[in-house]
Amino acid sequence: MGFDLYGMNPQADTPEPAWTKGDPWVRKTQDDCLDENSSATQMEINPQLKEEYDDYMKTKWAWQEDTEGAYFRNNVWFWRPLWNFIGGCCGDILTDKDIEQGNYNDGHKISKTKSKRIARRLRKFFKDGSVASYESWYARQISQLDEKDWNKDYPFSIQNVRDFERFCEHSGGFEIW
Repeated sequence: MGFDLYGMNPQADTPEPAWTKGDPWVRKTQDDCLDENSSATQMEINPQLKEEYDDYMKTKWAWQEDTEGAYFRNNVWFWRPLWNFIGGCCGDILTDKDIEQGNYNDGHKISKTKSKRIARRLRKFFKDGSVASYESWYARQISQLDEKDWNKDYPFSIQNVRDFERFCEHSGGFEIW
């Protein structure tokens, strides 16, 4: 499981690719199915449309990669410690609901204003050494856990915080999926 964050209005030099041709998967009803005993619908693909859709997705992924603030991803192991840190250091920027909903990948939105303020706070914490101090503290806490404790699998990374700061700065607000 992962957390995919999409910038709501990323600062882009080129427009985001758009798909306008519909779903390449066609749902067939029971009447269309050969097996008359089947009550389930089946899916059939339109091969030409699927190929065009795959090309579109490659273009979109390349755009996201090249556009700061368009996309940020963490697996659950990296996201939880990062979001806990953000909740702790930005509790005056985020609401309790924001902090809680950030633990779920169900489309919660963080506004552009909050996103910019998070980025500004993180830059301040990099400058004053707070992020490095937190990383050291976190590593000591993890090292004291029993080897069988699955919490040991949740790493905290300064680079991950840096990447998140850049995303926040350029995202124009974001959705957590």
